[in-house]
Amino acid sequence: MHTLWLPSWVHLRKKTTDFLEPFGVDIKVLLEAPTEQKLLLIDKYANAVLKEPKNKKDFLNLSSDLQTAYRAVLPDPSAEDYYHEVTAVRVIASRIRDVGLQSIDVSPVKKDLEDLLDKSIQTGEHMLPQIQKLKDLSKLNADALFKFFNKLENKNLQVEGMLAEVEEKIAEMMKRNKQRAGFMDRLTSLLDEYNSGAHDINKIFEELVELANALTEEEQRAVKESLNEEELAIFDILLKENINPKEREEVKKTATELIEKLKQEKLVLDWR
Repeated sequence: MHTLWLPSWVHLRKKTTDFLEPFGVDIKVLLEAPTEQKLLLIDKYANAVLKEPKNKKDFLNLSSDLQTAYRAVLPDPSAEDYYHEVTAVRVIASRIRDVGLQSIDVSPVKKDLEDLLDKSIQTGEHMLPQIQKLKDLSKLNADALFKFFNKLENKNLQVEGMLAEVEEKIAEMMKRNKQRAGFMDRLTSLLDEYNSGAHDINKIFEELVELANALTEEEQRAVKESLNEEELAIFDILLKENINPKEREEVKKTATELIEKLKQEKLVLDWR
């Protein structure tokens, strides 16, 4: 009896097929499609799974379990018959997991995609359609934004990418200023709405753009306050509500002096 027919492998392969079927995801169709059509189907299938956000975690876990079960039977030569099938599932999972992230290791994804397409991918070559970045969308007015999103075929994938991009941006901004936690609270509320399954994808898109614009304004606030990022972080800690302009300037002065004092003390310690 071939090890390939281990119960765990048989079960997970069927479970994966059954899970994807209601979304119209057919791995056989993907494998038999021409190269260009494969690229379109990867995004189409990833978008279909993301139609209900709660399915994301289930599918990613299922994909991981399928890879583990496949590796367990690899000594069996007949396992090669299923290599492309497993790779296709892994590519769709990678597209869902990594879309929108700025800092990822693309090497494993590149290898899987090359195997699936039977085509070498050059460094810097973008095979899959690029998700529009927030910095580009922020240049559009409200009407242009509506037209852009309305004509998209894979809206769920675009929103998923934007959510990941915003989360990464907020986390990076909070490293410089903990008082920006309100932006993460705002994103968490948006994620709760998104993950509820009862969301309006168009409304989520609009709220994400609004949040991204607020982040852009926050990044410019230090310059408007005539402070650097370090001074702004101290300023935000010291600032009280309902103070007059004169008191506000005094807080700025205190923040600036405190940062300067800390730098001087560090220089003394370094010298010692």
